[in-house]
Amino acid sequence: MSLDNFQLPPHLLSELYKNSLVVLDEKQSNTDSLKEENFNFLGDNLKNILILLKDSESVHLNDPDLNFLSGILSACKLNIADVAILNMHRNTNTSLEKILSYFNPKAIISFDFNLAEITELKINNTKYEILKINGTPLLNSATLNYVSNNIDDKKKLWGCLKTMFSI
Repeated sequence: MSLDNFQLPPHLLSELYKNSLVVLDEKQSNTDSLKEENFNFLGDNLKNILILLKDSESVHLNDPDLNFLSGILSACKLNIADVAILNMHRNTNTSLEKILSYFNPKAIISFDFNLAEITELKINNTKYEILKINGTPLLNSATLNYVSNNIDDKKKLWGCLKTMFSI
């Protein structure tokens, strides 16, 4: 038996070279696809609702804010699995374009995060007014903590959410 024509089966090759053997298909060999953004977010984004906030003390958001947000979502007939909660304090050095491409949102709710920080577009940061960005409804609100303790802001937020989600 000559070793010149010796061939190992693919499963054995992959076991022998599992730390150094890489098979690239056409998509993987494209260097742009290797630079794809990986966002750290909470939720499953099942209904493509993007929630932006900025919390320097939590990975996603603190428990009281999460409980309050869960109540808001429940009133809108949604839950945490329906949304993607993106803490912009933990997802720096990105752009609005990358976020929109990654999450493909049907609606965006921003809790006191100014989108001007991640885009060159001129975006009005007026609170409790539904705007459109690339055809996507955008609602700016005060922080979850502030809204949870302020009845007037709760009413304003609820009025906008009813319009946004046709409740």
